[in-house]
Amino acid sequence: ILMCVLFVTSCGTKKNTAVSRNWQAFTTRYNVYFNGKEHYIEQLQQMERDYEDDYSRRLLTHPAEARADQKMPQPSGDFKRTIEKMQKAIQLHSISKKPRKRSSSPKEKAFRERGEFNPFLHNAWLMLGKAQYLDGDFLGAATTFLYTAKHFSWLPDVVTEARLWQARCYCALDWTYEAEKALHPVKEKDLTNKQ
Repeated sequence: ILMCVLFVTSCGTKKNTAVSRNWQAFTTRYNVYFNGKEHYIEQLQQMERDYEDDYSRRLLTHPAEARADQKMPQPSGDFKRTIEKMQKAIQLHSISKKPRKRSSSPKEKAFRERGEFNPFLHNAWLMLGKAQYLDGDFLGAATTFLYTAKHFSWLPDVVTEARLWQARCYCALDWTYEAEKALHPVKEKDLTNKQ
């Protein structure tokens, strides 16, 4: 019991060790993030299943874009619970404290320059932005994806996905110039995922 208590107390967000980073990633993934993602999937399936297009108007690429125009039929689905779960994951499991300096190698220097040390938290940021987009908060979602792309610059797949979603948000707002600007840094070689 004493070993368990010592282990748990040594894995808080105030300390930045390999053990604490992995423990926070584990609890983020299988506690708060899991519940939020399950709610997200459930609401997304409901939204896509129940939405009926209005064929007398311009067709949308996704039902969530109807939230930008109140005259269009509004989709079902409430993503507020997912948003709350992702905000909770970020608030409770973010590790921003720099680890102790061990060497002056370029790899360690790049690691210490990061702003976030929880190796799973980028998933919560992406899910937060997606939930905001599907809930109709396109400007908030674009801001979240912009922050994600800048804050997790060492993860090129995350940066690419964030920029693509950011462009989607701008398209939903009919801000095509901003969407083009968000997509400009994305190269074809960056598109490694089939989605």
